[in-house]
Amino acid sequence: MVDDHTSPSGPDPARVRSLDDLARELGLLRSRAARGTRSARVSLEELAARVGEPRSTIHAYISGKRLAPTQILDRIVIALGTTSAEQREWAEAWYRVDAHRDAAHRVADRGPARESVPRQLPSTVDTFIGRSEQIHQLDEMLSRRQSGAIAAISGTAGVGKTALALHWAQTRSQRFPDGQLYLDLRGFDPVRPIQPGQALARLLRVLGVRGEDVPRETDERAALYRSLLSGRRMLIVLDNSRDTEHLRSLLPGTPSCMVLATSRDSLTGLIVRHGARRIDLDALQLADATELLRALIAAQLPVAVLDLTEPDLAALAEQCARIPLALRIAAELAVARSGAPLGELVDELAAGHHELDLLGAGDDPRTALRAVLSWSYQWLAAPTARAFRLIGLHPGIDLTAEALAALTDTGMPEAHRTLGQLTRAHLLQQSRPGRYSTNSLLRSYAAELALAVDNGSERRAALNRLFEHYLHTAAEAMDLLLVAHGPTRADLGDASERSIPITDPVSARRWLDAERVNLVPVAERASRPGGPRQTARLAQAVAAYLDHGGQHADSLVVGLPDPLGVRARLVGC
Repeated sequence: MVDDHTSPSGPDPARVRSLDDLARELGLLRSRAARGTRSARVSLEELAARVGEPRSTIHAYISGKRLAPTQILDRIVIALGTTSAEQREWAEAWYRVDAHRDAAHRVADRGPARESVPRQLPSTVDTFIGRSEQIHQLDEMLSRRQSGAIAAISGTAGVGKTALALHWAQTRSQRFPDGQLYLDLRGFDPVRPIQPGQALARLLRVLGVRGEDVPRETDERAALYRSLLSGRRMLIVLDNSRDTEHLRSLLPGTPSCMVLATSRDSLTGLIVRHGARRIDLDALQLADATELLRALIAAQLPVAVLDLTEPDLAALAEQCARIPLALRIAAELAVARSGAPLGELVDELAAGHHELDLLGAGDDPRTALRAVLSWSYQWLAAPTARAFRLIGLHPGIDLTAEALAALTDTGMPEAHRTLGQLTRAHLLQQSRPGRYSTNSLLRSYAAELALAVDNGSERRAALNRLFEHYLHTAAEAMDLLLVAHGPTRADLGDASERSIPITDPVSARRWLDAERVNLVPVAERASRPGGPRQTARLAQAVAAYLDHGGQHADSLVVGLPDPLGVRARLVGC
């Protein structure tokens, strides 16, 4: 029986469709009835005495082993303190369980339409490298035999979620003697995702339900699905889900099954409400990415023509952001161009703005990187999609909520919501508390979208607001930190409401140190021909800080190797 302490809510007979559901909700009812006492829930002995039935009989009824006769269920729920209205709801729940139990019996009597042990797992990728930590997490879940274990595998497009799930499932399939189910829910596909009712109909047919016996309603299908899985030791791989709601009705109600769910969404609801374990996938480690490239290329080229130096492989891996899908596409490209040195491909990718064109995979829309990324983008709400595009224009390494608010010309609450939405969609990641970044391929894709969707004046306005944000905050920090430098905050007029309040030299130093990776490329970008009016002021506001800190190369980049001819002295240093 499901532990009632794991549920976030009280008993609700409306949730009951199967015997497992009934056992779960009765457990919650026992807990509610024990509130105010020293017991976690009403004991079997006490409940049996209240109902007037043997303890073993009551145990069979409330554990889901047998369906209690309707009159005994009435006595059980009355003994547990239900109201008259609640008693009617429990009676309706009994009829639903009875109807679905009969349907399951009819299926069993007619015999299965297909083999009784489904083996639905697709083949996995030919070369699987890395992910040892995540494999260990999955093995740990299996070894502990957690009740109804659910693994929520999430990550950005092309990071290898399906590859990990199928590799682990294939190599551990013998641990699930009653079979393995697999379903691609197409949550981010160009075509319409598979709806829960459609998914359940497919799964029921695999489990032996004939077409004419599949219930019409989605909740009835879900109840029958849970009934058929009850007690079976099965692995269920639910691939490419849109979000938690896409998955909810496909979860088994029995602790004997294990679920692997993959999604570009973070599946927070699955973790909070259903106790799933989060397994986040990021880019491969450099050593694993390099090894994968070498293995994929070597598998297709004779050793005699290989020219795979470690520096070239490492550089190519970095140009692909160490994303497995991009690495596989790059390996195919390297094989096709085997007459040319690998370094040439690295140089082309390093030139920028062509990564997505070079990393196309022929005519297959499911492997072309641009198409794969577009499946995540097209599901964003319009304001969030605009924010993603504008992030592609940001010259720096990462950004904060204040920087995003400036780019998008929105308030801070909306900026925080947008960051959360993009993070859940794995189009951004929180690299440090309060700071967000994305890999180079996603950044190139976002910039490409910005050029295609947003007109020139909109892009210029976004960058002007961003530069203004950095200029005002840098000037405020320099006012507190330096005795002599370029423009002061007073020189710049009123600050944007999105500027960060900096009140002392410590916070000033902290902000400048955190933003140095952005201030240098932002100032360099602003200094290009046609740059905004903030160019000189922004350079002056940061060059003294850089020069004093020994960052002479960065000072040269922003255009003021000896800002205003003054060697500023740090206050209190």
